[in-house]
Amino acid sequence: MIKIDITNSKLFDSLLDISYEKSSHYDLHNDFDLKSINYEKLNNIFIFNFIEIKGKRIVSLVFEDVKILSFNLPVNEKDLTLDNFHRGRFEYENQLYDEYNSKKCFYMEFYEEGNINFLCSKATLEIKTHIKVINFKA
Repeated sequence: MIKIDITNSKLFDSLLDISYEKSSHYDLHNDFDLKSINYEKLNNIFIFNFIEIKGKRIVSLVFEDVKILSFNLPVNEKDLTLDNFHRGRFEYENQLYDEYNSKKCFYMEFYEEGNINFLCSKATLEIKTHIKVINFKA
């Protein structure tokens, strides 16, 4: 598994297109759909799992030590397309912050509807190997 730390990405730069080395490119808007969101309460970790639309690559966005500022996602079985994803600023007690208590602010918006805004101490793109398809015969 490959891990790319995006915690300290430039403010307001889009994180929809991420390149790794010279040969690997991950377009989270055009090539991947969000399949699941997992929350590990014990470790306070959010994991967003994406599967490639035409291939079988899996990528996950993993956020550690999360504090949710807003969470508005539809409850349905439809896949979601990530439409906007960046690190930004947030307002707290009439002040704008780039970070707060060593946590960075991230914004995610989805094409269909919904958005999430949160703080986290670490953000990572994890690239997993291809999905292995197993056919069972009765």
